[in-house]
Amino acid sequence: MHARELEIYGQVLEHSKEPDAQLEALDTWSREFPKTPYADERTALYVQAYASVRPPQPAKVLDLGSQLMSRNLESLFPDPQRGPVLILSVLYSMSMSAWNLPQRTSAQNAAGLAAARELVHYAPTFFASSRRPSNLSTEAWAQARLAIETTAHQTEALLAGRANGPNHPGGRGQLH
Repeated sequence: MHARELEIYGQVLEHSKEPDAQLEALDTWSREFPKTPYADERTALYVQAYASVRPPQPAKVLDLGSQLMSRNLESLFPDPQRGPVLILSVLYSMSMSAWNLPQRTSAQNAAGLAAARELVHYAPTFFASSRRPSNLSTEAWAQARLAIETTAHQTEALLAGRANGPNHPGGRGQLH
């Protein structure tokens, strides 16, 4: 990674709790390094930032997340430490964004549904006992897994209902 690119990447990570500032740093990275071997990670970080900014940008989350999902997240993010975090974040952000997009298009509904289904399958891998951080108890790790899986199943139920037609009873709620 070029020294300037590494500097910008550091700013992106430094602002992970400040999505507006993170988006500014991501935009700088995109402008200064439009073609980079780290473009997929940058896109995943955009997904996180758009999901966290106030107000959230669920359409952008679903659009960018879909671009990543179409290329197989596990092959895009093979790093054993950082990869699983990026994958879980993309899938979770997409699932939550689908809930919070009041007028989903069929493509957005399909993207959210695909993310929720993938999240159901990926959660056991991410939450394997061998991946539990040492500062988290086994119980806390299990509770985090349950929360993620519950969100994924609820999203799947909501969006699958919408996929069955506009009059199906699960199509238009928001998760608060």
